[in-house]
Amino acid sequence: MENKLKPETTGAIKQLQLCNIKTIMATGDNVLTGISVARQCSILDARREVWLGELETKLGNPVIVWKSTDKFKDVVSERLPWRYNDDSIEVALTGKAFNHIML
Repeated sequence: MENKLKPETTGAIKQLQLCNIKTIMATGDNVLTGISVARQCSILDARREVWLGELETKLGNPVIVWKSTDKFKDVVSERLPWRYNDDSIEVALTGKAFNHIML
C-alpha cells in the first residue's frame, strides 16, 4: 500500500504558503503516515526534525510526552524542546494529544 498525493495537492499547498497562509494537516491516518505525507507536500520541512506529542497517563494524570521521530528516536521528554520563535523543529500531535490541549 502507498499513500500517493494528488498531483494538484503540492501545488495548492505551495500557493497557500506563498500567500503566507499557515498550512496544517488533520488526518485519520496513522500519525507517522501523516508526517510522511506532510513532508512530501511541504507542510512539514523534510530537513527538520519532527517531534511527536502523544498522550500518556503518568501517576494517574494525562501528560503529553514528546518523542523525536527522526535523529534521536530514544529521546523522550515531557517538555517540548522548542521555544516560540524556534524554526529548527517541526511538531506533530496525535488526535488524543490535540484533544487534551484543546480542553
